[in-house]
Amino acid sequence: MDMRKLIFLPVVLVMTGIWSCSRKVQQVQTGIVQDELVAAIQNNIPEAEAYGEEEGGVQEPAWTYFERLSIAFDGDSTFIGMKPDMDFPEWYSGCFVNDRDRLTINVIGDTVEMRTMLNDLLGGNEFDLGVGVCNKTTQQRTLRLLREAMERSVTKQDVGFSSREDGTIEVTLTGDSVEAVDRFKSEIFDSPILRFKTMESLEIILL
Repeated sequence: MDMRKLIFLPVVLVMTGIWSCSRKVQQVQTGIVQDELVAAIQNNIPEAEAYGEEEGGVQEPAWTYFERLSIAFDGDSTFIGMKPDMDFPEWYSGCFVNDRDRLTINVIGDTVEMRTMLNDLLGGNEFDLGVGVCNKTTQQRTLRLLREAMERSVTKQDVGFSSREDGTIEVTLTGDSVEAVDRFKSEIFDSPILRFKTMESLEIILL
C-alpha cells in the first residue's frame, strides 16, 4: 500500500470522529480543526493516478503540493499537515483543494512575487494562488484570544466557530442576526477578521 495512504488513512479516521458543537458561553467546548486538513479530507484529495493531462502535461496531485508545503513548514514524513506550533511565514494564510482538484494556497502580498517564490520552494508550479485576508499566525492568535474571551464571559449565547482558509474566523450564532452579532461583539469579543453567520439552532456536524 502507498505510504501516503498509510499516513493519511488514520488521519481521516480520526478526523471523522471530531465534531464541532456549542453550548452556553460559560461552558464552551469548541474543537477547532486545522482548515487545511479538513479541506483535504472533505474534498477527497485524489491519488496521482486519478489525475489526467492538462495542457499537454501530467498534473501533479494536490496532495503532492500539500505534502511539500507541510515539509517546508517544518513538517516531516511522519506527519503531513499544518500543526499549530509551526512557524508559519508572514505571507501564508491557508490552503485548500479547489474544484479543479488543485491545491490553492492563499497568500498575503504580491501574487506575482509569491508565485515565483513558491515555484522554487515547492519544486513545481501545478498549484493555484489565492489572496488571504490575514496570515495564519494572526488567525491563530485571534483564535486564542477568542477562546479566552468566551471562557471569561458570563453572557449566555450559543456559539460555534471555525478557522477559514483565507485567514478569517467564522463565528456561528443562534438568534436574530443583528441582535446576536451586536451582542457578541459588544459583550464577548470582536476582531476585524471575524465573519458572522446566524442560524436557528447549532447542530452537531460531523467533519
